Amino acid sequence: MSFESALVEEFLALPDIGMKLFPLAAPEGTKAPYVVYGASPGLLVSTLSGYGSNKSLTVDINVVSSTYAGMKQHSEAVLALLIGFQARAIGEDGLFIQQLILEEPDEVYDDDTRLHKCVFSFTVHI
Repeated sequence: MSFESALVEEFLALPDIGMKLFPLAAPEGTKAPYVVYGASPGLLVSTLSGYGSNKSLTVDINVVSSTYAGMKQHSEAVLALLIGFQARAIGEDGLFIQQLILEEPDEVYDDDTRLHKCVFSFTVHI
């Protein structure tokens, strides 16, 4: 199972935004709130004995809402979900997350779209 597939399955548990998770961009006309993500294909981890099957991936998640309060509420739910990935299997097929390293989230307001966004960047080791 890929990390992206497991991520999508885990997000289904989030009310309001769980079914509105899109890779790279939301379809035109999608109404906020929604979440957009991007995940690298990952790099195999190198050890003294060579490359193994473990990977490190970088991931960005954008929580988008029409209100600041909504963005805060959905961001808290996303943060709790991500923190819960640490040292457990995620997704239906049980992709084990060895470590998840979060960076401090950024909050922005987009004048063009009039949407509030919270951007989570993190590295995940599988």
